[in-house]
Amino acid sequence: MTVSTTTNQSGPFTCNGTVDAFDYTFQVDATTDIVVTLTNTSTGANTVVNPSLYTVAVVGTGGTVTFGTAPTSGQTLTISRITSQTQLINLENLGSLQPTVLEGGYDKLTMMVQDSGATSDRAIVVPATDATSLSKTLPVATLRANKLFGFNASGEPEATTGRVLSGSGSGSSLAPGATPTVAVTFSSSSGNLDIAIGVPTGATGATGAAGQNGIFSAIATNNDAITGTNNVKGMTPLRVKEAITANASNVSNAAFYGFKKTSGVLQVDQTTAGGSEAFTLTDYDDSQFASIGLTFSLTAAGHLLVTTP
Repeated sequence: MTVSTTTNQSGPFTCNGTVDAFDYTFQVDATTDIVVTLTNTSTGANTVVNPSLYTVAVVGTGGTVTFGTAPTSGQTLTISRITSQTQLINLENLGSLQPTVLEGGYDKLTMMVQDSGATSDRAIVVPATDATSLSKTLPVATLRANKLFGFNASGEPEATTGRVLSGSGSGSSLAPGATPTVAVTFSSSSGNLDIAIGVPTGATGATGAAGQNGIFSAIATNNDAITGTNNVKGMTPLRVKEAITANASNVSNAAFYGFKKTSGVLQVDQTTAGGSEAFTLTDYDDSQFASIGLTFSLTAAGHLLVTTP
């Protein structure tokens, strides 16, 4: 027999709870060299299957693994080979030499090399250009327990306490107008990560004085708009309309201005500011009402002059 394949693994195959037979496409020296692994697709956890749960059939340069009960869904299945590292050929002095016996030994050696190569292919290795003086040895178990795999300043492996085991935080008030601050501190001895934040305060607290910098404390209510006594709430277009509507009839210090024609002569007529003089509308061919600041007068040429504020 020769070893015509270079792989020692088949799969992963997706399990569905129905399929119970899975083919492999590599040679084995013995069916006991077959290793079947189930991987949970959710957690990634691997489980080596007990050989009592399946049978192995060798067919040419491959074979089939058949389960008594089909693997359930949510898993993948991988078939690999780990050749036993033993040499059972006994060559006696002056004894007979059978080519098939030697070939079988060479085949087993080849498969052992393949298995070893598959393992080293999955290993983390340093570049060949790294100095040979650099250590590649991990710290002993007691020094690397509950720590992370890292590298020191020279690039050598080390066990580090960079893992965050706990967290804490705090906040502090800063003077108004100060720059916000953030401080992050990690303790390698305890694994605690602490975050401290400083927030500038306003003149009257964390939100600042009401209405400060154009920011109103609230929107004015209908009553606020009508009474007009609140100076920190914002006026929406609706509230402005409500204020004008409610207060338009309450204008004080008003005056009436007009002009009338008496015996063919145009005359200016007006009340005093805030006065209550009566006037007769029938005295006027035309009339106009104006607020204080708009005045009427006649020029020397007899022209009507209207003066605005």
